[in-house]
Amino acid sequence: MSTFLLFSQAAGRVGATAKRLEKSAILGEYFAALSDEDLLHAARYFAGTIFPLRDQRTVNIGGAALLAAIRAVISADETHLRTRAVALGDLGDVAGEAFGEMPEVVAPTLLLSDANTHFETLASTAGSKRKVEMVAETLHRASPLEAKFW
Repeated sequence: MSTFLLFSQAAGRVGATAKRLEKSAILGEYFAALSDEDLLHAARYFAGTIFPLRDQRTVNIGGAALLAAIRAVISADETHLRTRAVALGDLGDVAGEAFGEMPEVVAPTLLLSDANTHFETLASTAGSKRKVEMVAETLHRASPLEAKFW
């Protein structure tokens, strides 16, 4: 099974509850099932960081570029996506919703190590056009839930 799908499922469950103890239990169960390498990545991603704190790299890709990548994959109207982004307040929610409306849903295959490699490559890539292409290439392989949390 896709380790990124498992991450996305855990993130969805954590986001669905306001109870701190329940969030802790979900994360504890999820983290206990991970390999050491996946645990390292998942813990950072749940903490809201892509790279270790001592690492000053950034992926340097903004909301407009992310919307362009989503559009490249699902061929949606830009105005519609922007309207949904304002209504939902989160580009991940926009991606999850938009990918869920696609006639053919992709089987989950992404790995947490894919995310790490992807972020490292984005950080070392110059030019927003190439970055949009790279994000779109990965999103082509994402299920709706994976697209939401990618």
